[in-house]
Amino acid sequence: MDSLREKWFALLPDSGKARRVPEGQPFWLFALSQSLRLMGDPDADIIIDNSPGSSFAEGVRLGHLEPLGPTPQVYRPREKEPSYDESEWMPEVGNYFRGDEAAAEKILEEQFREEEQAGRMSTLSEKEAARRYPGRALRVAAQGILEKPDGGHRIIHDATHGVRLNNEIVIQDRLENPGPRELATIMEVSQDSGEHVIFGLNADVAKAHRRVLVKESDWGVQACRTASRSPVIWLNRTGTFGVASAAFWWSRLMALLGRFAYNLTEQDWLFVLVFVDDLHLAAGGQNRWLAIWKFLVALEMSPFLIRNLEAVFRWIMLVIGWTTLVLSWGFQRRGPTGLSSLWRTYRPAAG
Repeated sequence: MDSLREKWFALLPDSGKARRVPEGQPFWLFALSQSLRLMGDPDADIIIDNSPGSSFAEGVRLGHLEPLGPTPQVYRPREKEPSYDESEWMPEVGNYFRGDEAAAEKILEEQFREEEQAGRMSTLSEKEAARRYPGRALRVAAQGILEKPDGGHRIIHDATHGVRLNNEIVIQDRLENPGPRELATIMEVSQDSGEHVIFGLNADVAKAHRRVLVKESDWGVQACRTASRSPVIWLNRTGTFGVASAAFWWSRLMALLGRFAYNLTEQDWLFVLVFVDDLHLAAGGQNRWLAIWKFLVALEMSPFLIRNLEAVFRWIMLVIGWTTLVLSWGFQRRGPTGLSSLWRTYRPAAG
């Protein structure tokens, strides 16, 4: 994969910058930005241009001080405003927990330390937090703990009650997820085209909302504690599950990554549906396996961080067998620079 990325970088106008990964982000955003601009993508500017006030490279705003959008090149306008519970303003709300608070504190502490090591959270003393984020710029929200089927825990940041962050966030674009209508369209188009065998593959993105860097000036309104007696203030540096704008920013980043990968599949018979952090691929035609392979490899070049991606690759390789795949990366020539096609021969080894 590193060799393939190097060939990708070498095709771009500024290959040196393309090799850089912005601090606080796991993606090669500069390479992605250059590629999408050459492809003529309508939303490529949001990656690094920091206008108006947000970029994925330097951090996005949460939307509580200024509205997010409109972005007509990507979204349709929002027609209905969301409704949030009304509550009395409080700068800090205690955590929700069942039973022993010490047990809840231990779960939160372990999770937060993992997030800190990954660069998605950081700590401040109470005094320093108040200095950096005066007044309503510091909001310590309640944390809820949900048990997951696999025995783990999902942490919920309540950005509504007391701190009222969600009540103040304004998003002018409408978020839409594919549903029965889109699935029916895939079936109808496939039948009309004589494609009666469609292969589907599902995957989910690990820590999807947490892959978006938030501007440092907004970290204070995503603050929390592990326990009421703790003197440590934890700041969320990235998109946070429970904050209204996290889904908006993830959908916009996912769309950019998806269009990049989809453009590289050229004319393959491939449909891509995204349900928040769940990815659904449907492919037909003689090249159905190659189409899915190309799409997933293109995402991983970003890198996309699909959960269990290695297992997915191995499964596809077993289906394809001991063959040599030639991946044709079909960049279209656009703009003054353009990109020629990148060819790479990849020989998978069944595991």
